[in-house]
Amino acid sequence: YLAKDSDDRKSLFTRLIDALNDGEYDLASQLQIEMNDKMEELEAKYANYAKNIF
Repeated sequence: YLAKDSDDRKSLFTRLIDALNDGEYDLASQLQIEMNDKMEELEAKYANYAKNIF
């Protein structure tokens, strides 16, 4: 979802780059906010995972 495109859907990073290249700065801003939220969620999940390894 974040960085890997699939056959039927572009990743969030690709959509952000496309929006910037097309001059759609409002969309790019929304996508950047979504990307930040997803990254924070991923960091929290990884921190929980790292705690549970040991």
